[in-house]
Amino acid sequence: MVRILICIALAFATAAWGEHFNARKVNTVFLSEAETVSLGVEDALRVKLPEDMTYICGIELNMKIPKEIASLPSSVEYSLYEDVSSANGAFSGTKSFSATIPPRFSLNVYIPLTAEFAIKDSPYSERIPVVPHCKDGSVFFRFENVAEKSRDLIAKTIIDVEVKPVLSGKGTLKLLVSPAQEEEIPSLRKNISRRGDGSYSVFIDGEPINETQAILLKAGEHRASIVSESFRNELRTFVVEEGRTTNLTVELRSIEPTLIFICPSPTQIYFDGVKIENPRREFLIDSGEHSARMVVGDYEIIRTFTASYGKSYTMSLDIESSIREN
Repeated sequence: MVRILICIALAFATAAWGEHFNARKVNTVFLSEAETVSLGVEDALRVKLPEDMTYICGIELNMKIPKEIASLPSSVEYSLYEDVSSANGAFSGTKSFSATIPPRFSLNVYIPLTAEFAIKDSPYSERIPVVPHCKDGSVFFRFENVAEKSRDLIAKTIIDVEVKPVLSGKGTLKLLVSPAQEEEIPSLRKNISRRGDGSYSVFIDGEPINETQAILLKAGEHRASIVSESFRNELRTFVVEEGRTTNLTVELRSIEPTLIFICPSPTQIYFDGVKIENPRREFLIDSGEHSARMVVGDYEIIRTFTASYGKSYTMSLDIESSIREN
């Protein structure tokens, strides 16, 4: 009974305080671009994580295994540690995963950093099945010579390890929505009241979005739509690149109908009975019934039409001439 209690106490102490270990050398790299380091079989690797982890979901370690290690299966162990601290050259931490290097000349090890990490085990790679706690903003990876025989044969061998981030396959959309400046468009309106309260709703791929400054999306093609009672509905197609920010600007146009006249320069134009002095531009008009009268010399034409919200109209006058041989 006493022996059982002692074993339980030792197990609890190991879980709470981790284990003590040595490392001949600790190499530190920063997880940004791909970087290669050379490690001995008693060395450790500390991977410093960037402050901005928006696009990073894991770490990829590509190892080149020397033939001395490949010919001695299970001679070198690699381990992942958490909560590592050091004092007087000794280390302590909690080992969250360990395995031995298989008998081959290369090995890819993936360390997931988020729950979104999607890479799985394959015949050519191994995914560590835990997401480490990175309280100090780093991941601690260690090699250990565990060969029972020929230990000295691999003691001085070097393993080249390429360290690079695994991207999440996402990018960021920064969407700027701005109402058009209506004062720049002359108005023929009689009713000065506006439709709606000036608000609008944004949808990305059919899903409502509240925050438009930084929208995290999967890389690829997407569709943005802006719906409003005060402005015309807008639709844009855009492409998000992995690990990059895409800027998209949408200028909202008034939902009030517009009218532009296209006619010869001497034409006199009367809109709803009011003469237009400078017809060669776009005008805001009221929705509903309207009439337009165009006069060129002794020639006059009158047209009526119904304007609807969200529509643009063009009224043109064409004067043609023809020559016919008899």
